[in-house]
Amino acid sequence: MTLPPKPPPAWGSNGLTQFFDKVRQNQYATFHNHPFSVRIVAIDGLFMRLLDTPINPQPMMPLTFMLRAHSAWRAGAAAAMSGQVYESNALLRSALEATSYGLFIGDDVSKFEAFMARHDTLDAADKVRSTFSARKMAAHLRTLSVPLADDFDKLYDMMIDNGAHPNQRGITFNSAIRDENGNTFIDTIYLHGSGMTLDLGLKNVVRVGMTVLHLFRLVYSEKFELLGVSAALDEMRATPI
Repeated sequence: MTLPPKPPPAWGSNGLTQFFDKVRQNQYATFHNHPFSVRIVAIDGLFMRLLDTPINPQPMMPLTFMLRAHSAWRAGAAAAMSGQVYESNALLRSALEATSYGLFIGDDVSKFEAFMARHDTLDAADKVRSTFSARKMAAHLRTLSVPLADDFDKLYDMMIDNGAHPNQRGITFNSAIRDENGNTFIDTIYLHGSGMTLDLGLKNVVRVGMTVLHLFRLVYSEKFELLGVSAALDEMRATPI
């Protein structure tokens, strides 16, 4: 789509587009002021180093899920950097889930075919539910790396608790109680400013991005080494934020 040289008519005259402007303003402020933004940009650069020009990757199938994981992670980063911390959790969880599917399928053509045939018949849908159960995928991940499986489980549960599902912690983290003229108000925060909640949201963007990359390194270890991504990942892990 062609970007108009100035905002289109009626932009900013309604609540939705005014909110969009605030989102972008917050993203500018986070990018300029928050130290975590440097690490987030660096992690995205590693993704792009791997995904920008993939040539005959082996195995082929997990790459599709790596692309989806990166896209979901970017959306989570965009939400968190705007202050939409609650909403970022569902997007980051999606990145983790795409990763777990990609690793579980690996080079197993039968799993991929079952996955792609999900909507063909009722039996096919049941087969996918049975094959791709959370228990089976978690067990498979632990055969690849127990430490990374532990990291994955902790992050996945954290995303659920903090807003990927409606939970007490997610609601309370993104609410504030204030007294005004003798009245008590409970505010639901759409866009967080500076503070602990924003810090946590941005840190989780970093954690999930790092974990996704570490997990896909198990599949594409040679490419990670060749492109210098492994060395960069190890250096980041040695200097946590």
